[in-house]
Amino acid sequence: MKKFTFFLLFIAITTFSLYVGALTSKNTHFISQRKSDSLRQFPDTVILHEIRFRRLNLNGFKYKELANYVSDTLIHELIVRKRKRGIGGHADERNDLYRMKKYIPDSYDLFTKVAKSVPALIPKKYINKNSNGSYSFKKNINLYWKAYAFCDANVRFGLQPSCAIGTGFIIKDNLIATAGHCFEGKKSTDFYVVFGYQMLNEDDYNRNLKKEDVYEIESVDLMKSMKDKIDFALIKVKGKLSLDKKALVPRTSPISPKEELYTLGYPQGIPLKYANNGRLFSSKPSSDKNIFKIKLDLFEGNSGSPILDKQGNVLGMVLAGDVDTDIFIENDCPYLYNCDLNGHGSCIGESIQYISVIHK
Repeated sequence: MKKFTFFLLFIAITTFSLYVGALTSKNTHFISQRKSDSLRQFPDTVILHEIRFRRLNLNGFKYKELANYVSDTLIHELIVRKRKRGIGGHADERNDLYRMKKYIPDSYDLFTKVAKSVPALIPKKYINKNSNGSYSFKKNINLYWKAYAFCDANVRFGLQPSCAIGTGFIIKDNLIATAGHCFEGKKSTDFYVVFGYQMLNEDDYNRNLKKEDVYEIESVDLMKSMKDKIDFALIKVKGKLSLDKKALVPRTSPISPKEELYTLGYPQGIPLKYANNGRLFSSKPSSDKNIFKIKLDLFEGNSGSPILDKQGNVLGMVLAGDVDTDIFIENDCPYLYNCDLNGHGSCIGESIQYISVIHK
């Protein structure tokens, strides 16, 4: 009898323990979900810095706002996040403009002229205005590898500065087009429109800027419609642009599926880069009248970049990339991988605003 009573007591305790365990697991799932949701407010770089800090310092944390998150949760958050701009081919086609003379010599002179019409949007906090009217970059600008929390400077372009938030291009006198979201939630008076932010050689960039290369912003007109997939802004600068800065020539004729596409811009805030070997993402006609999709190496910071044909005519403007590159963590270090351009998985091309929409 005692054995039977003990057996019933054991069954009751076990059943209760399983119930509590299941309830706890369920609640833990909801808590974990809430934590994941709340992590969305933190940029990738903040989370990456926190992970690396903990790896190097076994005790403590870098950001008190992340103190309640275990490292595994932070790593998981980065793994499931998607980059909205990234490498769109089998190799990273970005390169410094001065290198075009070696790699695409026939296009170098033309694109050097075009580049004079493609400024960067840079926060004023990174630029000094000198007493003689010229400008110079401050010394506190993050290097690319630090700005994006790579583990060391060996990443491509790692030792270049990173400070631009977007790209623009001249469409008419004193008027520059860029992506509308570049100025969402921002004060336009906090930024300069900067020409000539580019590498001079492998080791140094154009740190000193002429008076005619930096412009205050007078006004920004946002043109946005989620329904119609319109997202651009028109920047009016103070004063008059110098004579060497000319409006790009718009082209509205159809794009051939085999036609090579180019871009100029400031991917991830680094000095001017060109990318070539772009193509239409699909030869099938798009159902969208205001955008088209391409395959080209575009990153955040390329928003507002012109998409160009081989003659330097502008076909459209970079809006965003659909999810095509994940951030993965290996040994707590981020790296980007190339997406599948055959249409498999999440790679569905980069979204480009037709130039005809901007020129209406």
